[in-house]
Amino acid sequence: MSRTKLEMPGVFCYRQPIQVRISDINYGNHVSNEVYLSYMHEARKKWLESLGYEDEVNGVEGVGLIMADAVVVYRAETFYGETVLVDIAVEDIQKTGFDLLYRLSGQKNGKELTRGKTSMVCFAYEERKVAQMPDRLKKRLETLPHTIE
Repeated sequence: MSRTKLEMPGVFCYRQPIQVRISDINYGNHVSNEVYLSYMHEARKKWLESLGYEDEVNGVEGVGLIMADAVVVYRAETFYGETVLVDIAVEDIQKTGFDLLYRLSGQKNGKELTRGKTSMVCFAYEERKVAQMPDRLKKRLETLPHTIE
């Protein structure tokens, strides 16, 4: 069986802790597969807020963001009561979007739990079409500090 491979960068620009809730647990007594994407979404929202952007609809330098695709690679189980650290890195900045890479790890033991990637596209929600990335956003993304190793 061929597994999806997702390479992680050496450094990340943002970290968000997320507490595992009882509603995140499935019948296998660990975090359910779809929940990891919601952890990435939560961390992305907090990261955008840390940059001064209030929402992904029209609040990112006048444009919105929409997810074009997502990849999730599961590496270890996560259990109720644990705290997951979601690290974010920005890659592949283009004219209309960029990729976000996520590394999810356990706060207590540092074990890597999940890797993820979302391709974010600038989007004009009122017109329902892809938009050009504003220059200010592109410059901010290109000059983000990379402090989390």
